Amino acid sequence: MRKTVRNVFVLFGLSILLSVCAVADEQEQNPEAIKHYNAGVEFTRAGDYDKAVAEFKMALELDPDDVKIIYGLGLALRLQGQLEESIEYLSKVIEINPQYIEAYWDLGKAYWTQKEYDKAINQFLTITNFGPEIGGKYSMAYYSLGRLYLIQKKLDQALEVLQMAVAVDPEYGEAFYYIGEVFRKQKQLVSAIKAYNQAVAIDSTYMQAYYRLGLVYKDDGQYQRAIGAYQLVVGSSSKLATDSRYRLAVVYNAVGRYTDAVSAAKEYLEMRPGDAKALMALGEAYEGFGQVQNAIEAYTGASKDSKWSQYATYKVDELKKSAEEE
Repeated sequence: MRKTVRNVFVLFGLSILLSVCAVADEQEQNPEAIKHYNAGVEFTRAGDYDKAVAEFKMALELDPDDVKIIYGLGLALRLQGQLEESIEYLSKVIEINPQYIEAYWDLGKAYWTQKEYDKAINQFLTITNFGPEIGGKYSMAYYSLGRLYLIQKKLDQALEVLQMAVAVDPEYGEAFYYIGEVFRKQKQLVSAIKAYNQAVAIDSTYMQAYYRLGLVYKDDGQYQRAIGAYQLVVGSSSKLATDSRYRLAVVYNAVGRYTDAVSAAKEYLEMRPGDAKALMALGEAYEGFGQVQNAIEAYTGASKDSKWSQYATYKVDELKKSAEEE
């Protein structure tokens, strides 16, 4: 099963809070602070971040120097979407305890959400400096760096750190997926295909990777494999299933399977009526097996879209002219 990164980001913080919660009573703390802290942990785990923030703040009033409470509040604020305040508390955690890895993690996530990518990168780089002995956070920090470098279009740097992530954790499916993304953007299609296939070998339900495989197989001229990839996505509950129907129509046209192309384009148009690109694919399919009038109707529909108007009108005129000559 691949790592679902959004959930893992949250679970990292929760795992620390819950582990601390288990030992809180053993420490010499204000009993009321412990009570509010533990309530904050439970509300964070339940996804009720408003109540979690309120509980952590009450705990902090009673025990203002407890780094665990400060971290819990910073995490809950981040999950609540109060990023500036979250950054303030998480930074304070690091000032008190520079070894508090989870604070770097959540600080990086807060900066990422704010699109302050360089600041986010600095937090994840700091995590990698702790070394592989910190466990899963080490490979995930490299993965996060790869995502951020990819956003910044620093493809060589993205590839380097993503490869570090999979070197540490060979079962890191999402890291392989983004390695594929780097190679796809670099037009290295064979390498992209290999990386996406590694992602789906780890998780056979990874529809986003199958969808990308469809794209690169098509671009590489491997049409039958593109069809197979898109069919898997179409048969799933993925949000990419709709678009995959259109892309299937395009590939079916490329290999002369015009009846299948008509079916795929029509299925797509049932979900997105009037979509010009799908009407163009439908027109091409009808034209492919000689249904000229149906092709004209499809192209005419596409011509209403300014992006496709010129080419669609040209196709209509061309078909009408050919019909007159016959």
